[in-house]
Amino acid sequence: MTKLVMFAIAAFCAVPSFAFDQPRIVVLDRTRDFAPHIRTAAENLKLNVEFHDSHANPHFTVNLGPKFETVAAQVMHRKVTGRAEDSKLELREAATRKVLTSHEFRMGTDESSRRVAAREFVLKLQKHLNSYDARNVEVQE
Repeated sequence: MTKLVMFAIAAFCAVPSFAFDQPRIVVLDRTRDFAPHIRTAAENLKLNVEFHDSHANPHFTVNLGPKFETVAAQVMHRKVTGRAEDSKLELREAATRKVLTSHEFRMGTDESSRRVAAREFVLKLQKHLNSYDARNVEVQE
């Protein structure tokens, strides 16, 4: 009888954590013209994510930056590999600043190339959030 009561209490305590799935807060930091494209791609995929320009306590941050520190490194990479990716979108955990996932792409001048790059990044974001949520559930159990 006591085992049944303990199981019922444990199950009852676990219900609120599953019933109220709070959206992840992502700060779009230094994303320039990519912020609206990232937001629309996330809305199209129906991610449980809130995007902000600034927030006091975010879960993640997104940064847009160059793939290489110097132009010489970029030219060397292009000569050796033949690929011309020159930009990188990074998803970082806000507490540790650890890079969780990144997407490297060629910065285009037209809006359609930016939409494609933002969509590919959001797909990686979705994949990471699904694995992130699964790890958190395993830790709680």
